[in-house]
Amino acid sequence: MAKRVSAVAHGALQRLPYVRTASEIQEMKFWRAPVRESNRIVDPIKRAKNHTSRLINMQLGKLSSITRQASLDFPALRRMHAFEREVVVLTLGQGTYEKHIQKLRKVYAMLHNTGKQYERECQELRTKQEAVDCGLRCVEENCGC
Repeated sequence: MAKRVSAVAHGALQRLPYVRTASEIQEMKFWRAPVRESNRIVDPIKRAKNHTSRLINMQLGKLSSITRQASLDFPALRRMHAFEREVVVLTLGQGTYEKHIQKLRKVYAMLHNTGKQYERECQELRTKQEAVDCGLRCVEENCGC
């Protein structure tokens, strides 16, 4: 006899993912990861713009992927077992769980959009120093430094 697979996730609260704190994310290794410069670009201004764009893209891509993965790792409330769903509702309140998961997804979208915005802005600059300043503004805005 074939065993029927249920669509309801049992024990979903026991498998909740670990979410890193802001300080843990800031101390992660990818912030210090070097981006190789392309020596094929002769013009120093274009090289600086390219380097800054690649740096912004790499760092914010990593950071946004961490927040996206954290939001996807949490089980949907409607897919939890009825008992676990009630425990979450009684513990956190009606709608709180979904609201915080939605906020995490908005953070992902904001990081992704901010990175693309600064990347476009960096390509329109005229000097090497402006490109470096653009990269620093991006990091300061997203890190809250």
